[in-house]
Amino acid sequence: MMKYLIVIAAMLLVSGSAFGTTLYDFESGTQGWTFSTFAGDDYMTSVAQSSTVAHGGTYSLAGTITSLVANKSGQALVDPATPMDLTGQILTAYAYAPTGMGGTASAPNAFQLFVKTGSGWTWAETPWSAGQLGPTKENQWIKLTMNMSGIANPNDVKEVGVKFGASGSMVGTLSGNVFVDDIQVVPEPASMLLLGSGLVGIFGFAKRKKA
Repeated sequence: MMKYLIVIAAMLLVSGSAFGTTLYDFESGTQGWTFSTFAGDDYMTSVAQSSTVAHGGTYSLAGTITSLVANKSGQALVDPATPMDLTGQILTAYAYAPTGMGGTASAPNAFQLFVKTGSGWTWAETPWSAGQLGPTKENQWIKLTMNMSGIANPNDVKEVGVKFGASGSMVGTLSGNVFVDDIQVVPEPASMLLLGSGLVGIFGFAKRKKA
C-alpha cells in the first residue's frame, strides 16, 4: 500500500497539476472567449483565433480595438460554464501589442489581467504599472500575473479576462489588434511547499516502517 502512495505522490509532483496547467491556449479556436460590451470597456469589437503571433503553439486570440480613446478600454474575456476553483493558484496570461498599440513614452497604454469572483462578481485586476507598455514594450509578449491568495472567493471564479486600456494622456483615437495567449495557473509557493513536505513525510514514514 505504501508503495502505491509513494507512486501517486511522485506522479502528482511531476504532473502538470503540480507545476502548471494551461486553461486557454486558443489552439482549438476562441474557446468561449468574447469581448465586453459594457460602456467604457467596449472598445474591443471582436475576437478571433489568429496565427499572426503566438506565445506557445500556433495560435493566439486576437482582439480588435476600434477607435479607442483616452481612459477607456477594450476587454477580452471568458465566463466558464462552471466557475473555476483557483484557490492556492497563481493565474498568468500573456499579452502582445504590435507596433503603434503601446502608446507613447509619456502616455503608455497597458494590459491588465482581471477576474470576477463570487455571487457579486467581485472585480480584481493586476496593477496598471505591471502591464504598462509604451514603444519599448511593443512586439513582445508581456506576462501578467495574479496571485489568487489575495483575491476574494478564489474558489468561485466566474470570469477571467485581459483588459487593454488607453492612457489618460492619449491624444486622438487608436485602432488595431492586440493578442492574448497561454492563460495558465501554477500553484503558489506555499502550496508547493506543502506538497513537498507531504512527500518528505511519506518517504520518511515508508523508510521507518521498512527499517
